[in-house]
Amino acid sequence: MSPNLSIKAIAFVHHVTFITAKFYQLSFLAETVQCNFANAKGTFSAAATYFLLFMKNVLEVKNLQTSHDLIALVSRLAIGIVLFPHGAQKLLGWWSGYGYGGTMHYFTHIVGIPYEIGFLVIMIEFFGPILLILGIGTRVVSAAIMVVMIGVIISVQHQYFFMDWFRNQQSEGMEFFLLMIGLCLVSILNGGGKFAATHFLKR
Repeated sequence: MSPNLSIKAIAFVHHVTFITAKFYQLSFLAETVQCNFANAKGTFSAAATYFLLFMKNVLEVKNLQTSHDLIALVSRLAIGIVLFPHGAQKLLGWWSGYGYGGTMHYFTHIVGIPYEIGFLVIMIEFFGPILLILGIGTRVVSAAIMVVMIGVIISVQHQYFFMDWFRNQQSEGMEFFLLMIGLCLVSILNGGGKFAATHFLKR
């Protein structure tokens, strides 16, 4: 391993360790905040608050610059390719989805979140992946997706860790959303990476 690569690896481990510690610190803070999580507005407001505090600590760790490496490329493509079908289900009804009307009915009448938040979730999950695949506004889009994933965990998918593989749980688990949060964090830290449209637009 070359000296430069070793230095980068050590720096990366340092950043991950610091950020992980901050994440657990914020998780503990979440337990102490007086917020009625049964109320959807409170849930998503709390999620946004924790996220902003978390991002503040991230920005203190690293002077963020858009990278040109393959790691950033892989992370944004992974988010975009995996999440786009979910957004298309919600907005267009593709892949046996409910479409916009059915999804909004589910959000507002069953989950109980406000119409405006439901609209934002659908738009973020549909247009966000497209922008990530193209490499446009990677950090902002990844941050928005991360907020959505945190909100889903807090409001709906917080009872179980694993997905309902054996059909013996009352709901799905949070593992998918945690993975998405991790990928979003990589994209927030590294930017669009190689072949991002942002690089070409700046020329």
